[in-house]
Amino acid sequence: MKRYLLLSLFIMTSIFWGCTEDIKGNYKFRCNTNSDCPDGFLCNNATGRCTRISEDGSTFQDELIYLDITINDIEDGQIIDDTNESDVSSYDDGTMDIEEIIDNISDISTDTGTCQNNTGCGNNATCNGGVCECIEGYGNCNGKWEDGCEAYFKNDINHCGNCITSCGGNTLCDNGSCLCKPGFFNCNSIWSDGCESNIKCECGTGCGENAICGSNGCECNTGYENCNGLWSDGCEVNKNTDKYNCGYCNYKCGNNALCNNGTCECEPGGFANCNSDWGDGCETNLNSDILNCGTCGKACPLNSNCNNKSCICNDIRPLCGNSCCSLNEECCDNTCYPKWWKYIENGLSNTTLSKSSTISDNGEFIYMGGQKNNMDYVLKINKCGQKIAEFNQKLGNRTDSGVDVLSFVSPDTIYLGGQTNNISEDTDVYTATLRDNGKTLSLMQVGNINNQTSNNEDFSSSIYNTSSGYPIYYGTYNWNNGGSIDMLICGNSLNTIKSPIYNYLNFTGITGRGIFFDNLTNSYLLCGGAGKGFIAFVSDSCCYNSCNVSKIFNISESSFGTEFRSVVREGSSQNLLASGFALLDSNWQTSQAIILRIDSNTGNIINRYYHSQSGKFDGFTTLKYDPQHHYIFGCGVEGFSFADPDNTGDGFCVVLDDQTFSKITDLKNITSNLDLFNNILLSNDYIYFTGFEKVIQSKKSATAVIIKCDYYGSCGK
Repeated sequence: MKRYLLLSLFIMTSIFWGCTEDIKGNYKFRCNTNSDCPDGFLCNNATGRCTRISEDGSTFQDELIYLDITINDIEDGQIIDDTNESDVSSYDDGTMDIEEIIDNISDISTDTGTCQNNTGCGNNATCNGGVCECIEGYGNCNGKWEDGCEAYFKNDINHCGNCITSCGGNTLCDNGSCLCKPGFFNCNSIWSDGCESNIKCECGTGCGENAICGSNGCECNTGYENCNGLWSDGCEVNKNTDKYNCGYCNYKCGNNALCNNGTCECEPGGFANCNSDWGDGCETNLNSDILNCGTCGKACPLNSNCNNKSCICNDIRPLCGNSCCSLNEECCDNTCYPKWWKYIENGLSNTTLSKSSTISDNGEFIYMGGQKNNMDYVLKINKCGQKIAEFNQKLGNRTDSGVDVLSFVSPDTIYLGGQTNNISEDTDVYTATLRDNGKTLSLMQVGNINNQTSNNEDFSSSIYNTSSGYPIYYGTYNWNNGGSIDMLICGNSLNTIKSPIYNYLNFTGITGRGIFFDNLTNSYLLCGGAGKGFIAFVSDSCCYNSCNVSKIFNISESSFGTEFRSVVREGSSQNLLASGFALLDSNWQTSQAIILRIDSNTGNIINRYYHSQSGKFDGFTTLKYDPQHHYIFGCGVEGFSFADPDNTGDGFCVVLDDQTFSKITDLKNITSNLDLFNNILLSNDYIYFTGFEKVIQSKKSATAVIIKCDYYGSCGK
């Protein structure tokens, strides 16, 4: 291809090289990037010209593009170029404007880098054999020796390591190598655009398992952590379950512990972190640690150990709060009290004692009823003889009233029956219901009161029928006017009188004394006296349907009269036990106390026990049978005198062996100061006796007592 250059090019080039020889023009092409230059040339950024570079890359050489032009190439005022097209490939039409040629030729460097005597090479350069050379580490990247070797290859980001390497943005040149500034990355490996990303995971390195590449680089999924700092294995820790990285990296839960939802917890089995330091984990065994028994900070008292999270005294002594009671003590309300005790309540008369295992949560409360300050009185004490609550209020509508009998039905309800008097000693009966509120006793309702004029009535005993849901009271009507009859009264669920039944047994001169529900025959056993002692079997439907008497035993132990005060079934045997007295004269001055074993099928007497010590009036007032120990308890009064009301006699008790029906002991150690035994309660291997001391009948005063004993003869004093 022929290119035509203006004649002026020939004229000007001939100035330098002559007209008859080939013109070797050192021509510099202008450039912005290396792509603007022919093959074998690079763009010198300092001059904006295409130039060859030295083999070591340290210096741009002034070896310019040679154009072979001869005189024969000039035609019609133009220079015709027959050079290879590739030599001037940057010019598409093969011609250049004359002004452009002149402008380019004027830029032809005349700086050959020659020097003499080490002068003329500029900074960081030396003169070697008349030629300037850069010292090691420096380069003459702009091709001008007047400013020497201006580029320092070790830290110049535009000439890093050589003249042509530019590190780009966000970079450093470190000892001739391009590096990214902290936090930036060269993901495309092209240094001309520098470190173009500040997110490393965009470079394709990956974040590993349980991680994603987020706006700030690799990020862990919820619940995971990169605790080893390596993204190659991702977020390797599940901080919700890893006991060595629980919630946070390197947060250890320690021994006997686990990590649950990012929080350290003790493993099941009784261990606890009592020192609040998870470094040593759950260091305390609550099953056996005497200082942390069952829970942190709960220390066992002296003479005890921790067994299965409970403080246990070292012997059979009971644990009580923070102490171990002695062998002669028991615990109530976290306080040790004597195991045997005597409770005294002054000014109480007409006293009865009753208890039910369902009256309280632990079955350890005892209730005593009577009269105090001419008003009805009910006392609640615990098994340690400590008063818990009391009720003292007049329930009858006459001069005074007092509780005769107690019945219990539920953990919070007390049924009672009582007697109310007027000045002329005319007495009537009533029923009432109390609510046991724990620390207090309150009145719920008073039942109907019979106001029959001059007809004295009293209750002698009471039971609660769990099948019918009725409290049942038994006693005597018109007892001091002659012609007395028995009286059976049923209460309803509110303990109001349902239907009084008078002269039920169709006897004249009868005194109704005791009632007992017999599970063996599903009957009520009634007892009392009508010249002879009697025991009657009455159907259990009496209070809600009709009353039927299946049989009556009339038993006489004396020609002067016999009266039964108590009757019970002897365990599950066919035998009944009845206690009372047999008169020894017609004036009621002397009697003997009796306990009989009776065949419940025939009414025949199997065994007898007589007690007659004083030569005066002796009688049993109460009777209890203990099938566990095979004991029969009978208690009452001896030496009583009807002629001297203030001579109330002495209380006494005997214990019989149910095999031989003979006396084991007379319990003299607890009867010496008592004037009367009123009732017995057997409960949890203990025996509770209630009675009176210091009785003065004429003044209607007495001191009521409850004495607790065990089966080995130890009693409260």
